[in-house]
Amino acid sequence: MTTTACPQCRTEVRIDVSRIPAGRAARVSCPSCQHQYPVTAEGTASAVAPPEAPPAAPAGPALDERAWLRRELEAMRGEIERQVTVNILATLGGRPPAPAASSEERDPELRNALVCEPDPQFAQLLCGVLAEMGFAPQIAGDLRSAWRALDREWGVVTLTEALTDDPEAGEKLQERLSRLPGVKRRRMFVVHVSNDVRSLDGGMAFVLNANVTLNRADAASAREIVRKGMADYERMYKLFHEAKEALHA
Repeated sequence: MTTTACPQCRTEVRIDVSRIPAGRAARVSCPSCQHQYPVTAEGTASAVAPPEAPPAAPAGPALDERAWLRRELEAMRGEIERQVTVNILATLGGRPPAPAASSEERDPELRNALVCEPDPQFAQLLCGVLAEMGFAPQIAGDLRSAWRALDREWGVVTLTEALTDDPEAGEKLQERLSRLPGVKRRRMFVVHVSNDVRSLDGGMAFVLNANVTLNRADAASAREIVRKGMADYERMYKLFHEAKEALHA
């Protein structure tokens, strides 16, 4: 009997090498890790390295962010291409290009705001903030009402983690928003309200598919926080808006 060591876990295995023909090798299964390895008649174990594992994929949020950016860029490119085509056809037909319309002129519903909030007092606070900013707010305190309301166009939507009928309502609504076409999602300003995420946390807003984060502890500054978020959002898409306006110059 000869003792060999498993190349993978180093467990000692006894084997009768007298039964192995000369010049041949027998496969031995390790009783500890089940790794199989060849042993020659001389009792020599030939180590076989386990297959190399594929490289680990990047963390989920990074993949989600790249996918979201790709969708946004594709939506921008498609919208610009469509407008260029319209202007070229108008020029060939002897008609001046149509002037660009503001978001409100194209769709008055973009002055509406949907407040998805289970706490009536905080919901009223958000409604007051949005009304001061010129929006017409509507409250949805449960997932069913919020889900149905998202079939419409909204200029502003506020989300939070849970609603009265579902503790995971926020995650479900975020997932639905992430599946919207880029053009439609871009016309909707999303405020994520939370007890845990700090206000104006750009990184978490990106992960949560929102435009700005608002911590409940900052309720007194909610108006300033939402206004700053909207200003940052407009700067982010300034190049896109300028490109659209250039098409009508």
